[in-house]
Amino acid sequence: MKLLSLKDIQEALDLARPACLQRVIAAQELGFVEFSKARVVVPEVFYMPFDDTRPGGLHVKGARMQQGEVYVIKLAGGCSDNQVRYGVSTSQGLMIVGSALTGQPLILLQDEGYLTDLRTALAGHIAAKYLAPREITGIGILGSGGQARLQAHYLLSLTACRSLYLWGRTPEHVQDCAEDLEQDGFSVQIMSSPAEVAQHANLIVTTTASNTPLLEAKHLRPGTHVTAMGADAPGKQELAADVFGLAARRVVDSRSQCVHHGDSHFAVEQGFISEQDLVELGQVIADEGLQRSDQAAITVADLTGVGVQDLQIAAAAASAFLSASETA
Repeated sequence: MKLLSLKDIQEALDLARPACLQRVIAAQELGFVEFSKARVVVPEVFYMPFDDTRPGGLHVKGARMQQGEVYVIKLAGGCSDNQVRYGVSTSQGLMIVGSALTGQPLILLQDEGYLTDLRTALAGHIAAKYLAPREITGIGILGSGGQARLQAHYLLSLTACRSLYLWGRTPEHVQDCAEDLEQDGFSVQIMSSPAEVAQHANLIVTTTASNTPLLEAKHLRPGTHVTAMGADAPGKQELAADVFGLAARRVVDSRSQCVHHGDSHFAVEQGFISEQDLVELGQVIADEGLQRSDQAAITVADLTGVGVQDLQIAAAAASAFLSASETA
């Protein structure tokens, strides 16, 4: 079995090249579409919390295309205070690409959580591509960790807007994040609350480990799109249930998964919407009629992460590495 280091993976993907980035994004979009057409085998997610007093745990996800020749298994763990406590990245993990014909493990990608972070950020890019207003006048980011930085970074190729409004709980972390985002080309203003972010931004991405709502319907201006990334485990919540009641389009990566433990869970549980009101991102990508048409509408995407994203990103990395090796 081949072993790829983080450096191997980053060099193979070469995402600084627009053509390489677009190829990886296209693979992610295809994965979402195939998932929504029930052409992907996705086992139930395994989640093991580490400590009730700290926000963190281990996810195990996997997937294979019904007609595909490979499978991917992903272990992703970490805690939001890893950097402060232990001096290591918030995200940790690895992925295994194996043969769906023989069951043989083929490639172990020691990505240290990079591929999970990357595919999560690209999902934000894709949601904004199909749901954000035509004219983005301000980008709002809630959170100040690595995913906050990545979400903003992968919006650069999608919009000319460079006005970014940032909020986070810890002032020193927010300041560090703002400085990094300014190096990325954004003009950053630090806001005192999520509501203040919403006053200035019509594209908002939430990237926190919050267990209580940060944004309510009354905070959002007409024409705003919100992508919520943080509620990826039971108990987490970034958006109040009434946000979904207000939204004209409520998009999820997996209807069944988000009803179980996404922000959508609270909206369905409290009766603001029904499960049938949720549309999967793969459906939106495949059907132009489900994409944003009303520029004054409020839309929301609740993304909890599905195994097909890991399948597509790991397969892309493995394929790129093998192609480079053959031509070296």
